[in-house]
Amino acid sequence: MAEFSWSRVFNAETKQRWLNDYESSHSLGNTLLTIRSLLMKLAPYEYEKGEDFCRWDDSEFINSVICKITPTTSNSRRRQLSILRGYVRWCLDHHIPGTSSAVFSASEKEDAPDNIGRRSVTNPKQLAAFLDDVFGTEMRLCEDLLRKCYAWLAFSGIPHGKASDVRKGDVYLDKMEIVYKDVSYRLYYESLDVIRVARNATEYERYVGTHWSSFPRTKGYEILRGMSSEITQEYREVLLRAGFTNCVRAALQEGRTNKRLTYMDIYRSGVFYRMYEDEVAGFPVDFASMPGLFGSEGADAGCIKQVIDLYRSDYENWKSTIR
Repeated sequence: MAEFSWSRVFNAETKQRWLNDYESSHSLGNTLLTIRSLLMKLAPYEYEKGEDFCRWDDSEFINSVICKITPTTSNSRRRQLSILRGYVRWCLDHHIPGTSSAVFSASEKEDAPDNIGRRSVTNPKQLAAFLDDVFGTEMRLCEDLLRKCYAWLAFSGIPHGKASDVRKGDVYLDKMEIVYKDVSYRLYYESLDVIRVARNATEYERYVGTHWSSFPRTKGYEILRGMSSEITQEYREVLLRAGFTNCVRAALQEGRTNKRLTYMDIYRSGVFYRMYEDEVAGFPVDFASMPGLFGSEGADAGCIKQVIDLYRSDYENWKSTIR
């Protein structure tokens, strides 16, 4: 573990305020070392997502990260999870903008080691099959199709929190690419029909009673827009993420899939797939050059190295699923 430094901690000012308050009401002792270790282990994931842990609202992704950064013994894991929950509770009490309570749904029990096969896909065909298993095969603009489109944007490499901002004019189906904020992202053949509907449809459809009914689609240019126009881009993404997670959970319970994927799981799978293509073609493994890999600006060299090391380790684990 690298030596502790506040410069490596994401959103260090807020966490320092929390730690000062925590210290004033607790006898720290060895707990200070535990907290510092937790903050250092958490930082690469926060820099990757570009947001503080307190804002994470996907309980499945929180569970997967906690499995990686906390000990496997039940008592130690419960203690460290309690510290993270204490930080989020402090953020809620102090009205830190965007704070989510999703961490309180994280499991306190000892989990089996994170199975990379259940939390990834190895290629676009596997992702297409997963999405069909979870959301069906309807090719009409409906809630499930928007969730499929959301997943394809993740696999193409659109950074976390930006999918709902992708617009019709950013999508070039003939060139099989998205150009967002002057960065090119590859589209895959298996995604084209879904993205074409999301890009071009003028009506939104819902299954009402025993049949499909059409409603005017809200005006705008974002390809993930549905019926409601009175929501912000950020809230649209929250709704998509929550709906996606709930549908995957239901599919797992019903036995329609054995994968537990989130937006970030699919995003990483796409990063690894493109890196593997490059590696097979003889290019060096170089995560530093991947577009959009760092969700946060202003990360110092040490933070960037942490994220790259994280990706290198997970990439090697991912490759083991395709051998």
